[in-house]
Amino acid sequence: MSVQAQEKRQSIWDTPLAALVNVNWDVVILVGILLIAAVTRFYDLGSAAWSHDEAIHTNWSYTLYKGQGFIHNPIYHGPLLYHLTALTFFLLGDNDFSARVMPVLFGLILIASPFLFRQWLGRRGWIITSVLFLISPVIAHYSRVDRHDIYVEVCVVLVALAIMKYLTTRRANWLYFGVAMLAFAFTAMETTFIFMALFGYFLAAIFTFDFFNRRTPQAKLANAVIAAVFGLVFALVAVVMFLYKKFTTRDQADDDDSKTKFGEFDVASFDLLLVLGTFIMPLGATPLFIKYVLQRDPTDYNSVLSISSSLGALIFFLLLSAAVGVMWNWRKWLICAAFFYPIMLVFFTTVFTNIAGIGSGFIGSLGYWISQQPVQRGSQPQYYYLMVTMPLYEYLPYLFGLIGIFYILARRSWKRAVIFGTVLLGLLAVEAYVWFTPGVIEWMTQNLPRFRGMDNLRAANESVLLLAILVPLFFGLAYNPDDESTRFPTLIGVWALGVLVLFSWAGEKMPWLNMHLTIPLAFVTGYFMNDVLDADWRDLIKRGALIMAIVLALGLAVLAFQYFFGPAPLTGTPLDDLARRSSTIVSILIIGVCAGIVVYIGMTLGLKNALRVVAATIFAILALFTVRTMASAAYYNKDMATETIVYAQGTPDVPATMREIEELSRRLCAQTDPDAKIKINCDNGTIKVAYDDDSSWPLVWYLRNYKNAQYYGKSPNAPFDAEVVIVGDANEDKVKPFLGNRYIKREMRLVWWPDESYKDLNWLKLFGGEDENGNIVEGVLQPDNFKKLVRDLWFYHQYENSLNNWPFVHRFAFYLRKDVANQLWEYAGVVPPAAEEKDPYEGKYLTNLQAKAVVTAPNVPFNAPKNMAVAPDGSLFVADTNNHRILKFDAARNFVQEWGEQGNGPGQFNEPWGIAIAQDGTVYVADTWNHRIQKFDANGNFLGSWGTFGDVGDAYDENLGELYGPRGIALDAKGNVWVTDTGNERVIEFSPDGTALNAFGGSGAEPGQFIEPVGIAIDKDGNFYVADTWNRRVQKFDPNFEPLEQFPVEGWDSQSVVNKPYIAVDAENNIYITDPEGFRVIKFSNDGKPRALWGIGGSNLADMQLPTGITIDANGNILVADAGNNRILIFGPVEQ
Repeated sequence: MSVQAQEKRQSIWDTPLAALVNVNWDVVILVGILLIAAVTRFYDLGSAAWSHDEAIHTNWSYTLYKGQGFIHNPIYHGPLLYHLTALTFFLLGDNDFSARVMPVLFGLILIASPFLFRQWLGRRGWIITSVLFLISPVIAHYSRVDRHDIYVEVCVVLVALAIMKYLTTRRANWLYFGVAMLAFAFTAMETTFIFMALFGYFLAAIFTFDFFNRRTPQAKLANAVIAAVFGLVFALVAVVMFLYKKFTTRDQADDDDSKTKFGEFDVASFDLLLVLGTFIMPLGATPLFIKYVLQRDPTDYNSVLSISSSLGALIFFLLLSAAVGVMWNWRKWLICAAFFYPIMLVFFTTVFTNIAGIGSGFIGSLGYWISQQPVQRGSQPQYYYLMVTMPLYEYLPYLFGLIGIFYILARRSWKRAVIFGTVLLGLLAVEAYVWFTPGVIEWMTQNLPRFRGMDNLRAANESVLLLAILVPLFFGLAYNPDDESTRFPTLIGVWALGVLVLFSWAGEKMPWLNMHLTIPLAFVTGYFMNDVLDADWRDLIKRGALIMAIVLALGLAVLAFQYFFGPAPLTGTPLDDLARRSSTIVSILIIGVCAGIVVYIGMTLGLKNALRVVAATIFAILALFTVRTMASAAYYNKDMATETIVYAQGTPDVPATMREIEELSRRLCAQTDPDAKIKINCDNGTIKVAYDDDSSWPLVWYLRNYKNAQYYGKSPNAPFDAEVVIVGDANEDKVKPFLGNRYIKREMRLVWWPDESYKDLNWLKLFGGEDENGNIVEGVLQPDNFKKLVRDLWFYHQYENSLNNWPFVHRFAFYLRKDVANQLWEYAGVVPPAAEEKDPYEGKYLTNLQAKAVVTAPNVPFNAPKNMAVAPDGSLFVADTNNHRILKFDAARNFVQEWGEQGNGPGQFNEPWGIAIAQDGTVYVADTWNHRIQKFDANGNFLGSWGTFGDVGDAYDENLGELYGPRGIALDAKGNVWVTDTGNERVIEFSPDGTALNAFGGSGAEPGQFIEPVGIAIDKDGNFYVADTWNRRVQKFDPNFEPLEQFPVEGWDSQSVVNKPYIAVDAENNIYITDPEGFRVIKFSNDGKPRALWGIGGSNLADMQLPTGITIDANGNILVADAGNNRILIFGPVEQ
């Protein structure tokens, strides 16, 4: 045989695959689980609507991908997500599917990770844990969206793997691997600090227990107490002892193997403590030092002093950590550092393009979240995870994980489990008393120094720390220094209990954080179920175990169905009652028979084996329900607010709207006729879409490829020409004036939140009873209500409010240009044929008109002044509505006097809205909610009043002395007082002394009728003008108040309590009206043609907020009551 032939056979390409891959049933099962996971996780991946936060994550990744860089901000967590998503965009393009590919891949890694723990979990245990990760509703949902949690959890799980591997083998490679995963965890999410605190505690307690156990092996209990309670403190002392010994031992030299030469410190737990601690310490100690020692904000990078002090502290702790690590073992520590710091620097600085990322990453990551702890973002109660989300979604690992905690203790001794259970019940009783007893939290905030000054929610959350006692208690009871097999169950137990406590204590509680609680509980469940299933099942099945399981499942099913879904109480006809009784009796018989069979077979199997069958059966039943819950949460209800694990979730309306805009773009931009009658704004195949700051998230992501998308903030400064305008409900009133009548509207849902009626629970709300007023309150845990809770909310996801009427929603309006809509047959039935008319105000906007003067109140500022009037001598009188007073200014607008206060006596007011001045200086005030007119002299002396409350209904010409809500006043040439009695839909004429003379109007839309008349004015010819608000028109009447003409007002859309427009007429009989919620003034010619308009929402001299009253002085100046800005604006004459 030739040499060449031998080389060819030895080539790897000629080696059989079986020789390269060690395939056993573990591998086959793992591949099977991963195949199922891949298919289910990638299925329909891009269809869910983007949530608020996810849109931010994805858009920032997109800008990084497009070469616009990335600046780390701890508000939105670590940089790992953004870089990995940008990488996906580079490989697969930017779209809704590719943005979620990387979370799915990390989810698959998480599902596979228990395979790496199989030496501790056992064959059955790792399979159970992987399956739990596969079917977990929370993990399935949040590994299919672009959030940080899946990334950090994969890294944390692998850190736990490295810890266990190093404790078992003490191979340095696991040390390096653990440090690398630690670095990735910190670049993923700041929750890493919580996990590392728990892992650090575990290692410190193990080291302490082992340290003292070698010296006094007979004092196991004392050693356990010292390790559990003082482990972290002693670990720090031990590091100092080690360094001192290292420094004073001159002949010590590092060698190549992994062990040091320091006896009691020659243990793997100390290695891990020192190495992980030296990399965590600078990130944790620096912001704490800055905040609590230097008394500065660790996130302040704006001043030279803050930057220098922060960097100084960081450099100090970095050097201190390096010195400790080098003294421990310089070779190993420097290799670890070569993994840790490059990963941190590359990601936080985005490959050194953002040097400030060193500060925001190394200091700000923990610094920012320290500052957020008192904020309590989300305002969730302290029992949010323990009583709401975990029982609703992760009930399988929650129940079996807690059972597994007791099982771990019972493996050592049942007495240990009893001790732990007793303490647990005691602590829960104390916490329940604090949480649900009215007045206890308030007492704590007033009397206990730890809680003094806190709000009730924060104090309740802080009280959760009492449960932290469970962590050291569990460690002391579970760990046995003489038995290495107790390490892993102790680690996952500390991990599971720790996250339940610390995440319940943390200020921010959000649905996605349930993932961090679910994972360690799944590990505990897997560990427990491995032992449960560790039996000779062939023999058990032969002895009836399978029959017992089937019968048990049947009995439990009948019991559950009868309890939660069974017939109603006996309240119907005799025949119905008989049917109900029969159903109940049959169910009881079936349950009884099943119970008998289960007990009989259980006795033949023996107690231990019977419990195995019961546990396995209940586990299988709950697993099936978990699959159903997962399918709902991650698939068919993935973006519905009926799922409690969604939050600030984009609604399905958003992607549906975007698909519609894409179709509009495709069809409209395909029109190339240069003579087309309508203008289409197309750029790169997309139409023009205008959107505001209230809808920007998630729309920024969806509109990323719309090159001519128009972002107009809170309000535009000119009319729109965009084919589509999108506006959130917070800004819609500001935008409407710029839309005119050129758009058709559809109301859509932007973002919604789940029902949070679980907040503010107390004993009365839980169990019912009589409240302090003697009213009977039904508790949610009363049998009937509990059944309804389980049946409607958990099983069916049915709420009193349907999704169409969901109250916890932020809406947006979709406006489509009418001329565009007329080109598309889908809208043919929506838009009338005559819909092509232009904005009547087009070309009339005075964008540069500013007030030439502003009148404000001295001493006490105006509070929503609704009107003013100018006296013949030029004096100005202002109705300061919400301060319930009248202010007088002279002709130079200097303050003269004020009078009035809230009340119903003479000279007192309850929201004066209207005011008018007679030729002799007499002041008439519409005292709106005292339902009267008051009369004063020019110096504010009370002269009289008239009017009482009355709702006259349709009898507008009766009971003229009764007023519903008088708002407008005008004086004619005779001195008579004309009043708009707004709520009674009429105008009343009074003599100067208040004698009722005539009434006009009545409710309706015919000429001379009104719906919500507010402003009234009289021109030089004696003609009347009335702002007929809800008819959206101005009506003109002759001096006898006979209707002459009317003209429409494009505005006045709202029927809100502040949309009350007033009217004024100048010397040329031009008409001026205010449009309060349009933030503008409109000038018309006397025949109703628009001549000019000005104003946008804001507080500058060209801006207005709820302009209400209006009047014209003798010089033609226009005075406007800018109620929302608490001022009077004075504009010069408008000549247009």
